[in-house]
Amino acid sequence: GSQVSGSIKEMHADFESVVKAGELIALIDPDTYAAKVNQARANLQSAEAMLLKSQVAVIDQVRTLNRKIELMKSNAISQQDYDTAETNLDAAKAQVEVDKASVAQMRANLQEAELQLKYTKIMAPVNGIVTTRNMDVGQTVTAGFQTPVLFRIAEDLTRMQVYTSVDEADIGRVRKGQTATFTVPAFPDDFFNASVTQIRNDPQIQQNVVTYNVILDVDNDELKLRPGMTTTVQILISEINNAITVPEQAFHFSPKDRTN
Repeated sequence: GSQVSGSIKEMHADFESVVKAGELIALIDPDTYAAKVNQARANLQSAEAMLLKSQVAVIDQVRTLNRKIELMKSNAISQQDYDTAETNLDAAKAQVEVDKASVAQMRANLQEAELQLKYTKIMAPVNGIVTTRNMDVGQTVTAGFQTPVLFRIAEDLTRMQVYTSVDEADIGRVRKGQTATFTVPAFPDDFFNASVTQIRNDPQIQQNVVTYNVILDVDNDELKLRPGMTTTVQILISEINNAITVPEQAFHFSPKDRTN
């Protein structure tokens, strides 16, 4: 996403582009933000000059006060003149502190402007594949209360998750680590293996039906699965090995009457 507003000047990634973390994938027109950086830097230089001026004024007031002290010893000046020189020195020292605060403020403004300029470069946060691109060159990005999404990047398509809903009547039998299988409409004859990794306690209520989200982890080494696919999931609740099976017809067998 973008934390600053402006028009898209360059796009360096498209659908299915493979990107690396820290790679430049888009550029918002930086001219306005570069001008703000220059203005903030000039303000800082001006504040530093004012600080230097006030520090020189303190040195001058110290010299003046020292001369007043010597004159005061010989009663060449009045007490009022001496007090005035001392007050001027205190005022000059206070002005130095004010100018120091101004320098700190201007330096913070410069850092903020430089940060805004940095935000015009949209970098990939992770290694992955671009699955969605929402902007084109020339479009305007408006960063307001919500950060606008420019790209969606899938970090690793070989490792995916299935979000499934389990009814409240069955959620008590679901446990972490249980195995599951599922199918997708794109490959109806293929059964994909997965495992339960998370059972979320936040209930989802729709038309008075309560369900809970269960998250399954699945390996997607063949890249058959794609984000957003619909799945039909079966979670293995229990398993019995070496069980004896009886044909269903045996339960419907009726022996013939052998009486004469």
